Amino acid sequence: MSEPTVSAAYAKALFDLAVEKGADREMLLTRSGLCEAVFDDPHTRIAFERFKALMREGKALSDEPALALYFGSQIAFDQLSLVGLITRAAPTMDDAFRQINRYGRLIIEVEGIGAEDRFQIVRRDGRLWIDDIRMNPDNFPELTESTLG
Repeated sequence: MSEPTVSAAYAKALFDLAVEKGADREMLLTRSGLCEAVFDDPHTRIAFERFKALMREGKALSDEPALALYFGSQIAFDQLSLVGLITRAAPTMDDAFRQINRYGRLIIEVEGIGAEDRFQIVRRDGRLWIDDIRMNPDNFPELTESTLG
């Protein structure tokens, strides 16, 4: 099985936010194992582990523990990818939810998701919840924060 990847456009948006929040550009690139040229083509794929390092080093270097939440709430998803445009154009939330499950891997791939949808709406204790069924969510809680932020 190949290693999960993330679109360069998505990673660049995180990089830019971390720098905006005070992270040193060069140090962030070095510590996350990236070079700025990787962001030149938004369709380039970077290793998920590099993205995880980018998030964690961005938090540390910007001294912003809520960086993932800011990322989720401030990202212009529809400007980063066709996936964002498709989701935004969906006529209902149910349709948008289906589209993000269908095309989300174009933005970010995660372990343990095959034919099954990553995001599922489940009823528990009389309430509706969104479950992210990716493997090992506790290894990178920032992904949950940025996704649902």
